[in-house]
Amino acid sequence: MLGHEWAERGLTTGARAWAPWLDRHRDRLPARLDLAAVAARLRRSAGSRRRRVVLDPGRLAELAGEASVRPEAPLSADAADLGRRVAAALKLRVPPGPERARLLAGALRPRLATHPGPPPTLPLGHQAWVRRRAAELREALLAAGYPVVGDLDVLTEPAPDGVLPGAERTLALAVAILAAGPGHPEEAHS
Repeated sequence: MLGHEWAERGLTTGARAWAPWLDRHRDRLPARLDLAAVAARLRRSAGSRRRRVVLDPGRLAELAGEASVRPEAPLSADAADLGRRVAAALKLRVPPGPERARLLAGALRPRLATHPGPPPTLPLGHQAWVRRRAAELREALLAAGYPVVGDLDVLTEPAPDGVLPGAERTLALAVAILAAGPGHPEEAHS
């Protein structure tokens, strides 16, 4: 979840490089990942009507009753790093708003997603706090009795094998995307 959050922040509000971003969040989860706190806020503001914590993204379409609802595939470490770097450069030319969102989420992200690879790995110095916070989050969700779709144990499973984002691989990905030309993946599926 941390890798996905970092990738999405990089393409929206901006994010530091992976390790410094993790350093900034050491010992605490980014607000959107503290699922127990999010669920508690929703319960207070909207009541408990049909509110569920969804840990199985494959079930979103079924739960929403919309076949078109599909979770975005997580970006690889290098694709996320490239997105973060492009977003930072684009910030100098295109202010936040619909045009910037269209360029990053609508044009760049789909192209990044066509280049799979391993997710960002947790550097050794971050593994202990992430494991501890994951266990605390699992226990908080259990204690609060929130309806959960999926297996709570997914929160404490070891992260998949990953890599630290690498400048050379990120540059190679940028070159590959540029060499592929101006077409957009979504056009091929229309």
